[in-house]
Amino acid sequence: MQASRPPADVEVVVYKVGARAAAMLAAGAGVRVLPLGPGGEMPPGSGEAPQVLLIGLETVTLSELATAMASAQSVGAAVIGLRTPRGGHADRAIPLLGLEHVLEVPEDCVGMSAEDLLARIADRARPGPNVRNLLFDDVLRAAVEQVTPRIAARAHRIVVAAPARGQVVDGNFTQLVQVVAYLINNASKATPEGGTIRVWVETRGAMLRCTVSDRGTGTAPALPGPAFEPFAIGVGLKAVRELTESHGGTLAAYSTGTRCGSFVLELPLA
Repeated sequence: MQASRPPADVEVVVYKVGARAAAMLAAGAGVRVLPLGPGGEMPPGSGEAPQVLLIGLETVTLSELATAMASAQSVGAAVIGLRTPRGGHADRAIPLLGLEHVLEVPEDCVGMSAEDLLARIADRARPGPNVRNLLFDDVLRAAVEQVTPRIAARAHRIVVAAPARGQVVDGNFTQLVQVVAYLINNASKATPEGGTIRVWVETRGAMLRCTVSDRGTGTAPALPGPAFEPFAIGVGLKAVRELTESHGGTLAAYSTGTRCGSFVLELPLA
């Protein structure tokens, strides 16, 4: 079924999108094209009009992608990555940051009509059944599978302890897998070769708690702070924390002071 065009008076916020694509959007009837703010802030909205953030993945850096996505998610805007066949710097960050909507287009939209571009954007921006009841066991299993190559390369051992009865949370499966996988990867980086990474799941009242502990250099206990600032590559625990908070959860870091650090992820039980 062909996607419908966005309704009149829709806002499309663009960030590092090619000049041709931006001009095509601006030519659309009832479409207002606004640039993302210099600090990554969303521009003032137009009341109840829906908002879409379109990001050019060819030139955006990982840090810029994380900042732009966080700004859009804070106001409930749909985030769409615009990618051409030549790929882009941020492609490898898409899975980690949970960018689920990527629009493949010809080189800088050559050969595409404005109507077609707007229709494709509308199709990606349409809400989908992304949030559902999930067994956290399935999330954890998928996260461990995702990080297995790194774990095997460093001869690490993962010890997982979870209740016999699976715990259910409401959430986006892909994003929660990304959160847990990142925490395990982070523990792997801090754990010497041949070391052990421990993951245990428990319930605390109406919350599920997942703790990931390493045997490495430890993590500073002060939060929030440097532990949640993006790393030099532009992707860090700040983005992971924002994904966690979008699920109504929290993420905290602790250190025993004995070269051991832990991250504690808490999510509401369904």
